[in-house]
Amino acid sequence: MDIHLRPGRPDDVDAIRAFTAATFEWGDYVGERYLEWLEEDDSLVVVATDADDRPVAVSRVILVSATEAWFQAARVHPEWRRRGIGSMLGDHMISWARDRGARIARLLTEDWNVAAIAQVTKHGWRPVARFAYVTQELGSEPQPTSNGGRRVPGPERLIPAPLAEAEPAWMVWSTTGAATVAHQLFPIGWAFRAMRIDHVRAAARRHELWQAPSGWVIGTSNEQAWHVSWVATTDGDVRRLVRAVVDRAADLDAHRLTMLVPRWEPLMDAVTDLGFAVSPSTVYALALTA
Repeated sequence: MDIHLRPGRPDDVDAIRAFTAATFEWGDYVGERYLEWLEEDDSLVVVATDADDRPVAVSRVILVSATEAWFQAARVHPEWRRRGIGSMLGDHMISWARDRGARIARLLTEDWNVAAIAQVTKHGWRPVARFAYVTQELGSEPQPTSNGGRRVPGPERLIPAPLAEAEPAWMVWSTTGAATVAHQLFPIGWAFRAMRIDHVRAAARRHELWQAPSGWVIGTSNEQAWHVSWVATTDGDVRRLVRAVVDRAADLDAHRLTMLVPRWEPLMDAVTDLGFAVSPSTVYALALTA
């Protein structure tokens, strides 16, 4: 098998879009993000090519901190699968990350993706954190109370949190089951890294930390959607906080509410009760130390 590995180039994009277009039922994000990834620092897009230098596989690794690497977007052309190309890409990215000081690598896979899970566990990756991508189209949540058929807001409202709220928010999160289920990890987009209080402070400075009597969230607006990437609350308060999140999204006239959060049981019960669709996934890790 005449396969070569090299850094990705802009002129690979059409071929990559072609063989990734049907990765999932809804398509794939790789073709849309590929050119952006080529421009990012501390990142490598590696392409596997055939004897004629045509791309048949692609993957990406990025350093999310000085010691943490994030692997994503491993895709192999359907006609070239089960030939060890995925392993070749993985080994190449491991060497690249290790040479740059990374001590641990992580990746995310959906729990339904049995083939991907078998591939990564075969090579020594172990599950470390359980997350869920939860979504709701606005106006679709159940209405436990109503007023003439109109939506009735919950008892609390989210407001922007000042910088001084970062420390109490961090303390609550650190001492609940959410942090344990998350393995102290935090999503930045679809990449996860070890969380520090400085991340909460940075969110407050960006006006993305929100508070209510029941807790705090980090939330951002994006293309007519409101996205929550962090929730700090207690078992008894979580449902009220999630209801406040729904109300905040409605106030923003967002069409969709999404959250990428740990599969902490009280939180999952709350989002299920409020009609969210839940897609479970797991973060896997691999130690890169010699």
